[in-house]
Amino acid sequence: GGKMPSTFGAGVLSGLGHPVLGLDHLAAIVAVGCLAAAFPSGALLAIGFVVAMLVGVSLHVAEMNIPASEALVALSVIALGAVLA
Repeated sequence: GGKMPSTFGAGVLSGLGHPVLGLDHLAAIVAVGCLAAAFPSGALLAIGFVVAMLVGVSLHVAEMNIPASEALVALSVIALGAVLA
């Protein structure tokens, strides 16, 4: 509902459910997985993606919201799709 989770469990469930409910986020995860599978050093790409997500979560928890974050996600999905194509 857009509110910060009140418990650790609610936060974990919210974090796990968010990519499934936000199709742009799911598309980014699938694209990174496809790219990681296509290259020998793909594990580094996947690890970098997870680290970037953790940095984003840390900024959000610290109440430092990134302007136009949803637009940045959409642009990253377009860029990942272009790389895959």
